[in-house]
Amino acid sequence: MSFLSSEDETRSSTLFEDRNDQTEPEEPTEPAVKIDTAIAEYHATKADVAKLSKANNDTEAAVDAQFDLQDFLEGGVRKEKQAGLKRQRLGVTWRDLTVVGEGADASSIATIVSPFEALGRALNPANWLSKASKGTDFNIISKATGYCREGEMLLVLGRPGSGCSTFLRVLANMRDSYKEVQGDVSYGGIAPADFKQYSGQVIYTAEEDVHFPTLTVEQTLSFSLRTKTPGARVAEEAHKRSFRERVAYMLVNMLGLVKQVQTLVGNEFIRGLSGGERKRMTIAEAMTAHSAIYCWDCTTRGLDSASALDYTKSLRILGDTLNKTSIATFYQASEDMYKEFDNVMVLDKGRTIFFGPVARAKQYFIELGFDCEPRKSTPDYLTGVTNPQERKIRPGFEGKVPATASQLEAAWL
Repeated sequence: MSFLSSEDETRSSTLFEDRNDQTEPEEPTEPAVKIDTAIAEYHATKADVAKLSKANNDTEAAVDAQFDLQDFLEGGVRKEKQAGLKRQRLGVTWRDLTVVGEGADASSIATIVSPFEALGRALNPANWLSKASKGTDFNIISKATGYCREGEMLLVLGRPGSGCSTFLRVLANMRDSYKEVQGDVSYGGIAPADFKQYSGQVIYTAEEDVHFPTLTVEQTLSFSLRTKTPGARVAEEAHKRSFRERVAYMLVNMLGLVKQVQTLVGNEFIRGLSGGERKRMTIAEAMTAHSAIYCWDCTTRGLDSASALDYTKSLRILGDTLNKTSIATFYQASEDMYKEFDNVMVLDKGRTIFFGPVARAKQYFIELGFDCEPRKSTPDYLTGVTNPQERKIRPGFEGKVPATASQLEAAWL
């Protein structure tokens, strides 16, 4: 039995067969990522796999539930009784979140006298009852409060050093590198300590794309799908293979990678995908990981504006088709990228100076007294507000606008 109709099977097999033609593909004349087409392709694939699941259930008595593509992409094999997580669509909330780190003085370079200094401190009775301080503590994030509902996209803006990366890492439940994390964080009602056993439900993606450069797009997706294809619900090997082909076919069409299927992923030394294509490759692979929350840390750095916009539209697809929650931070974002998000959070030295709908942010700071230059994008304007050398004050507001991060935070609160 095949997962595909005769027409789709022909298209899929043609897409993934070995190609001997070395002719360079033509440049696409339309945008690589089309949200409407991607959503339609997703629902068509879901219906096809559901039909196969129903037919397979008639012959496989051991399968007690109909296999659904959405269940696979959102959660794979559900383990409700063991895990206690009955819904794979998750949002995240945080209240009074404070992240404490240690300063650079926490570490020092050892010298020839370092052992004698350590011995002297150990023999000093004054140090026996006191807790030695390893470094100067400081707040990387200070009393941040906000939320990101399931299926929504949150953009975190701030200058380098404002705490954006730390904020994303803490929301991804990666806390070990920080001295202390205070406040409340909830993943669909689950506390961070309990959520550690569900670590696969949240993914933190750093700036660099990590793939095997000598594998093609097809091989990368096929390997990822092999590790995620449920064995109990799709029992026969032929069905598993057809299922993987169909899902991979859907992903490359959704993310504009059809002509790059047989292209090596590549890296700095091996010629392969371009930067924007590799970013979309990362999105495609992440979609097979069935996580509910995605944290993207400055993953558009180094991309041209068109590739960055395609990448952002891919994130929008995750939310619109699968109700995935995406939290991203960009150092540079165009106006079109900005409009793809639902909410925006602006950080200044770890303090939240705005959180709310993207359509409200610009007007809020204008009313506060900060002028916006013509043709300046909203993300650049919001980030520039936190820079004393870049921001401009509206006439009549001199001496009245908040000047420091704490004053901006107080004005927002």
